[in-house]
Amino acid sequence: MEDKIDVLILTAQFGNGHLSVSKAIMEMIKSNFIDVNIRVQDFYKMTKPKSYKKIYKSYELLVKRGSWLYNNYYYCKEMFPKIKKFDTASFIIEKRTKNELDRLKPKVIISTFPVCSGYVSNYKEKNNIKIPLITFITDIVATNEWIYPHTDLYCVATNSIKTMLIKKGVEESKIAVTGIPIRESFYKKDEICQLEIINNIPIHKKVVTILGGGFGLLPKNEDFYLWLNNLEKAHFIISTGKNEKLYKKLENLSLDNITIVGFTNKIDEIIKGSDFLVGKPGGITLFESIISKVPFVILKPDLGQEKENCKFIRENNIGIIVNNELELKNKVKELLDDEGYIERYKERLALIKNEIDINPFLENIKDILFS
Repeated sequence: MEDKIDVLILTAQFGNGHLSVSKAIMEMIKSNFIDVNIRVQDFYKMTKPKSYKKIYKSYELLVKRGSWLYNNYYYCKEMFPKIKKFDTASFIIEKRTKNELDRLKPKVIISTFPVCSGYVSNYKEKNNIKIPLITFITDIVATNEWIYPHTDLYCVATNSIKTMLIKKGVEESKIAVTGIPIRESFYKKDEICQLEIINNIPIHKKVVTILGGGFGLLPKNEDFYLWLNNLEKAHFIISTGKNEKLYKKLENLSLDNITIVGFTNKIDEIIKGSDFLVGKPGGITLFESIISKVPFVILKPDLGQEKENCKFIRENNIGIIVNNELELKNKVKELLDDEGYIERYKERLALIKNEIDINPFLENIKDILFS
């Protein structure tokens, strides 16, 4: 009986986003409710314990070298919804999912990855189980891969996504506009930045943070970083994540106007201390930008969900999308030269931020756990 838990959050580590959202949800629940037994569980580690690392490594390789193949399947599921049944076709995963959920007996299951939602939905149907299933959609999308019949609540990024889900047949009462959960530290209003790497930057310089090094998605051309180093109006912070090879490469260039940062738990302070960001359009980073009201320059999107996120960015004019290194250089200079440009983007980011309300989700959790 020791394994019994109240809240089970199922996720997957295809990139860092789904796990980041899961940890943010756990943090949020713990800060609002005491004595709640909660667990974040890697779904593939749970159901494929011997091969889950190979699954993630294969995905990383696919992102780097075969994004066209990934996108074809992603958009096929949108055009032909029945194709998504292949996402949940493994008998072994289905059996292990049942075994684990029967053992843990959670009061509520939260999913931050579409395949998790699919297997739990199937589990509920085949076993006549009434455990509430809450799905957090971790990009600004309303794609078919997230929609399953036994989902009790969809937590979505914006009102526009809510409208799209309703058009696809999801009941309005089952949708809450919560934004994409990010760490609580992003919501804190720090009047004085305590981070040394920000405070050491000359006050007359703008701070530009470049993200996306973890999967090797930053420009590989050394001349690009030498060009950044020569821009006098800004100081640049480059986050290389866990990419040690890129970290060492940039360190060896001895760039005095660029600070290289590896994996850090202070990324919230870095983002909030920045004037604008440069990076890939993942849903998490995009919402960190929105909540912090820091404009975002988007590097050319490769994956389907990134392209869908970019549609939202274009429609709301809350960021700049560039397709190549030359465009990136031009936009960076434009933002550095025009103070009003940045302020106009911040005003539009504030409008999006005001749509978000996490309370319907928290009320739902409260009703499940304590009613």
